[in-house]
Amino acid sequence: MRRNFILCLGLLWIFVHGIYGACLDFPMLSNEPVIDGNADEPAWKSQPWHGDFVMVGTKVKPDASTSFKAGVYGEYLYFIIRADEPDTSLLRKNRTKRDDMVFFDDCVEVMVDAENLRQSFSHIIVNSIGTVYDSHYSQGGMVANPEWNFNDARTAVLTEKDFFQVEMALPLAELGFIKADGKIRFNVARQRHGKAREITSFSPAKGSLQVPDTFADAQIHAHGLNAYAYRLSAPYELSVNDGKNLTGKIQLSNLTGKIRFLEFFVNGKSAGRRVIEANLSNDITFELPYAKKLDLLVEVREKGITRLRQKRIVAFEYKPISMTLSVPAYRDNIYSDEKITAITGTVKISASNVLSKDVKLVFSDAFGNVLSSAMAAENGAFSLPIGNLADGQYKLTAKCGDLEITKSIRKLPHSPGEVRFNKYGVMLVDGKPFTPYGWFRLNPEDGAKDGYNLDFHYNAPWYSDEQLQAYLDRAQKLGLKVATYCYPKGNMMMNAAYKRALSDDEAKLIYGRVAKFSSHPALLAWYIADEPEYEPWLRERLEKVFEICRKADPYHPTIICSNSIDGLVKYQGIGDVSMPDYYPGFLEKGNSASPIGRYGELLAASRKLDGRAQWGVPQGFTWNAYGSKEHRVPDYDELRNMHYQTLVNGHTGIVWYSHELNYTEPDVHIHVKKLLDEMRLLKDLWQNPQSRKEVSSSSSLVAASYSDVNGVDYLVAVNLTPDEQKINLPAPSGKVFFVAGEKGIMFTPENGRIKDSLGRYRTRVYTTNATLAEAFSAFEEREAVEVARKKLHRPGNLAYYRACPGLKFTSSLLTDQRIPLYQLCDGAYSSI
Repeated sequence: MRRNFILCLGLLWIFVHGIYGACLDFPMLSNEPVIDGNADEPAWKSQPWHGDFVMVGTKVKPDASTSFKAGVYGEYLYFIIRADEPDTSLLRKNRTKRDDMVFFDDCVEVMVDAENLRQSFSHIIVNSIGTVYDSHYSQGGMVANPEWNFNDARTAVLTEKDFFQVEMALPLAELGFIKADGKIRFNVARQRHGKAREITSFSPAKGSLQVPDTFADAQIHAHGLNAYAYRLSAPYELSVNDGKNLTGKIQLSNLTGKIRFLEFFVNGKSAGRRVIEANLSNDITFELPYAKKLDLLVEVREKGITRLRQKRIVAFEYKPISMTLSVPAYRDNIYSDEKITAITGTVKISASNVLSKDVKLVFSDAFGNVLSSAMAAENGAFSLPIGNLADGQYKLTAKCGDLEITKSIRKLPHSPGEVRFNKYGVMLVDGKPFTPYGWFRLNPEDGAKDGYNLDFHYNAPWYSDEQLQAYLDRAQKLGLKVATYCYPKGNMMMNAAYKRALSDDEAKLIYGRVAKFSSHPALLAWYIADEPEYEPWLRERLEKVFEICRKADPYHPTIICSNSIDGLVKYQGIGDVSMPDYYPGFLEKGNSASPIGRYGELLAASRKLDGRAQWGVPQGFTWNAYGSKEHRVPDYDELRNMHYQTLVNGHTGIVWYSHELNYTEPDVHIHVKKLLDEMRLLKDLWQNPQSRKEVSSSSSLVAASYSDVNGVDYLVAVNLTPDEQKINLPAPSGKVFFVAGEKGIMFTPENGRIKDSLGRYRTRVYTTNATLAEAFSAFEEREAVEVARKKLHRPGNLAYYRACPGLKFTSSLLTDQRIPLYQLCDGAYSSI
């Protein structure tokens, strides 16, 4: 996302200027290549070699040359790469395991951005003995997911005395096409380590190779590439019967633009056939032999041709007896504001060999005294009266024959500022609904002035207890709540720690830090992981951190942030709050770099996956802040679009990223502050997600209706495209709907439908409350933006990029060379 930047393959990132490389044709090959590393075969003979590789960061040609050929045949994109080497006996070839650090050997690399959006790409490296490393990069190449693998790529190496050749076939079904035009971006690179160290690439790179802005353009000559445009959800509704068979669902979204007749396979087993309309989704039901950790390989075929092949991981523990509580709904705790007279829930028996299906529930105190008992209904539902409990520990036991399960239940005393969630995922602070709305890296004084209620603070692992105390005290005086890391030492956040089990000493330190600040009234939540899939964090480590925080502090939730479906699946169930983030990127002379609806897709996947509370993290910055080219901050319509995508996807809070990046972009502060005020006016929507009904979910439009929320009906529609969208959505007849923020515009549904037109990325909120609709304006304050920008520039100060375009800034103090120094222009008193 932002913080834990990877020094990809040991290279430093450097701010990139310009577009490098020419456009190449990748033709249809006349024959199917034999993957053996040999270029002297009919498929390759008529194709030209492409060379002129240069050293990274220079225009200097290397001592050892590299060249390649590329083309398409059938369902594969083929490359053959020749690496000249005067004496191949000197090649470094130490790495023999898949996804080991192959880039420290003599190797070649291929990167393919099949979306042609400069946001994500597939990456494969092959050394001179055929060892493969593959990964998928996102966020403009900022973060890698090395656990991602090609499932059906084929590679081979041929080595002679003065060169080695790597041949590879990359499946089109795994590259991620979203268009039919065949335009892609790519690069081919080589790392030489044996006789001499040379890192070279076909399209010149100024630092890291993993920067899609620096890739070359290519044209793939193949028909029907749009037929590969699908999205696959995380698995959900998982169940195990008798410890033998796992059943579940996975959702496929059709983004091809056409109706499709498809056949599905999961791990080679047929999962049925479906007709999926354009821009709609369908569930795929699967059943497989049970394993605690299972890799699902989903294959989608159309007329026998593989259109999608993706892997999803399932980690699901079989329990012959399980118990879920509905009251209390959160953490199995009874909080001081809850007036609970009975514990209710459901017991599920998954073993068919249990002689008796009768389930007995027993509720007892810490000394084993039985306080209440009951039998579960035939469907497993139960209700146990508990009376007026004293504060303390209790135990709930369910028995069915030889099967038994126990839950610990705590009745908690009041703690000022205590936080919990209701059964709908709405946060309650001291028993009152609270919609978290704030920023990562918020300047507390600025945040308090603008009226935000949440400061997402990063620096606690590098703060002493005294420093953290002072920070929380400061936030309390300003009326801010704080979410912060639970780790008391910065080295717990370092790469060496991510992949190892949590030690006893680390556990004690985390417990001590969390317990010490658990009663601070400014504390809102503990942050346990930020995009852990990209390190990747050991799941067992995070599970233990999660449990430690729950025990040390029953009054404040834990949060985990994921940027991908893979991350959501791998860390499913960890943390009380799932907080997905996705940053589409916004181009200076255009719209969003990748479809803005991808943000909502990730949010929807997270909500469907499990029962955690859900908050969204939209983009409130420009990728220029990290060295990307020709990007800008999102405009008001784009910001409002992401704001309402969060709402209609059932999320109950927003944490924008990132406040400190925008002191040179005051329009972002002004417009998000406007959305904060709008959220407060429409807080009934945010605090009643149970009233939400999805009425549209496609790649072009998302919409939800809210019926009778405190006597008011609402319809929210979000256009996910830069084009005008005609909408025809359900709304109750006999009522007048007013457009919130747009005075004088109203609709009377005809035959139970509202028909309207939404412009570029526009959002409309229709409400039956006329007073509320006219309480604000939904248009940007252009004058306020201009005034704020002028305040940034003092007359005579040359260090201002808007006033003096073309100036180059340098500093010996920068540790991350990607970050352009315009962040430090006059007026930007806080910076990354």
